[in-house]
Amino acid sequence: MINKITKYIVLFIMLVIVITTASLTFSADLRRYIFFRVIVVHDFYQLKSLVKYVEGGRRHVKDFSAASDKLLKYIEISKLLSDGKSGMWNGIYNAVDYVTLRATTQKEFNQLEKVFLSLVELDPNLYKARIWLARAISDTDYKGSLTHIEKAIEILPAGEDAYREAIRILQDKNDTKLAQKFCDKYLKAQLGGYMPLDGGNFFGASGIRKMAVEFIPENKDPAFYPNSGIQLNKFQNYEFIPSYPLTMNGINVYLSSLPGIRVYIKEIAIYLSGEMLVIPIQNFTITSKFAYIEEDNDNNLSFIMVNGKNEVLRFRNEKTFKSVDKITIGMNFTKMKLVNNLLCEDAKE
Repeated sequence: MINKITKYIVLFIMLVIVITTASLTFSADLRRYIFFRVIVVHDFYQLKSLVKYVEGGRRHVKDFSAASDKLLKYIEISKLLSDGKSGMWNGIYNAVDYVTLRATTQKEFNQLEKVFLSLVELDPNLYKARIWLARAISDTDYKGSLTHIEKAIEILPAGEDAYREAIRILQDKNDTKLAQKFCDKYLKAQLGGYMPLDGGNFFGASGIRKMAVEFIPENKDPAFYPNSGIQLNKFQNYEFIPSYPLTMNGINVYLSSLPGIRVYIKEIAIYLSGEMLVIPIQNFTITSKFAYIEEDNDNNLSFIMVNGKNEVLRFRNEKTFKSVDKITIGMNFTKMKLVNNLLCEDAKE
């Protein structure tokens, strides 16, 4: 009886193996599905296994050297799948980002140096990796760290992280002259953007050049009218023309701005039936998705962008305007300064 049961179990196992092997052999979709699910589970395990090394607390002591070893092994495993970036790349980046966000001292960054160097070797155009590596070597290779900063700025000229790190390094070196050059360059830089790993960006990437307007009340099929001509540091009338004359009592302005942008708005001009109505901005009720709102003594409004996420500025008026065929919005986009005037006293906003 026992031998018969054993025989059935062996036959069942063999049958499962045969069916699984056949399925994987003839179904590319199944192979791909299983492969990516295995990677997801592995990435989750790797991330969770790093917690004890970097969170600290009563149960654990922070050990960035051990975290570095763990990350380097993670990277080596990924290289078995591909010489360059593999399907594990996003998991590796998230894990390194998780650890780096918890590093505060120069010693901790020194202990992660080999990890950052490995990332740069895998992808020389990885913006954050260049900045992380610059921080790690800033105490031992001052000029080399600035070289990595310059490369990061080439990759993303308008991003703030590279400039912040450069100015931090130069502050420690008491090199205010070079720090001012980075400050000026940052305030004028407008090109470049980045795509969040989770996607979902209005314009494909966060940047400074693009915005769009939606007229309110919205139609059953809402239309968005873009403008890609944003210019820094000057008031300009940005024009939006609907496909046909419409009725409106407000607008939504959509932005995917980089953080640290201040948007000044004076007025909105509404064109209808050959007539232009200029409405001061204080005549609108205004809300936003994330931005903070300031009002100056002249009742002009400014919006402070605090992150690189999708932003919506909502303007509503108590009146309804009919046959609107164009609007213009008087706006000025500026970058907020990263440091005080004592370090960058010649920087111009």
